[in-house]
Amino acid sequence: MKLKHTLALSALIALAAPAAMSAETAPQAHPRSPLAQMLNLTPEQERKIEAIRQKYQQKIEKLAKEGEAKIEAVLTPEQKKKLEAFKAKRAAMIQRMREAMQQRRAQAAQQAGEKKQ
Repeated sequence: MKLKHTLALSALIALAAPAAMSAETAPQAHPRSPLAQMLNLTPEQERKIEAIRQKYQQKIEKLAKEGEAKIEAVLTPEQKKKLEAFKAKRAAMIQRMREAMQQRRAQAAQQAGEKKQ
């Protein structure tokens, strides 16, 4: 039972890690976020909110890494191999999703350009 909880927790942390991507690695769909558009934020408000978001993202990343290290410390070598395989599979899936999203954005931009002509 303890093993199941440990594996479930490690999977949760592994799945949460992409959400903790830094602003430099996160793809930007639009110059303004949906929140900024919805709230009609000023550029100054956007800068302040982005700074706050980055600060907390860094803390999340640090906590996720610490949690993963503690979890891995209690796993057997076989369990660690399984976890690494899971992480690799998840990373490949995320990469495929990013590529598909970039394709959709490029198609949308192309269609928007064609409509303007």
